[in-house]
Amino acid sequence: MSLGAGGLASDLDYDAPGLNTTRVRGGSVALDLLIGGSPIPGLAIGGGFNINGAGNAEVTTDTNVGGVAETDTSRQDAGFSVFGVFFDAFPSPEGGFHVGGMIGVSSFELNDNDDTVDEKRDSSGWGAAGWVGFGGFVSSEWSLGGLLRLSGGVSTSDVVIGLGSGETRDSKEQAKTRTLSVLFTALYH
Repeated sequence: MSLGAGGLASDLDYDAPGLNTTRVRGGSVALDLLIGGSPIPGLAIGGGFNINGAGNAEVTTDTNVGGVAETDTSRQDAGFSVFGVFFDAFPSPEGGFHVGGMIGVSSFELNDNDDTVDEKRDSSGWGAAGWVGFGGFVSSEWSLGGLLRLSGGVSTSDVVIGLGSGETRDSKEQAKTRTLSVLFTALYH
């Protein structure tokens, strides 16, 4: 299990004319939960998830409707997660250095929580994560330490985009998301 902080960035692209890109940027809280076993000394495999949640992230959208370019900036909650299979390798099973990775399904969520609108957008796709860490044994089966994790994914969804003055457009939205996090870890070996 790991808990920490980092950053989340996502670029949302649309296939509807007039919509360029939405950029999401913010600091995030990170959480990992991995459950597995060791078929051989120094290698853990199993399943789990990692989550990054960015409250009050900056969301900037560029539009070009009727030849008029506009930029709209707001604050929204964003979240990214990967649920899948992982490996974690310890080159020296008695040492604390380890490297690992995960691949699986991903989810990106953007939630506008202002007082007048409650709009939530979800997309799903594929994602991956990789990490490097170090821990020290505090008992015969527990180690505490830290790790640096990079995760990312591509997810899609169908959305209806409001363009102002009551005009809307149906579009396919593709989110390309990445996170970088530093986490405190507790490992049971």
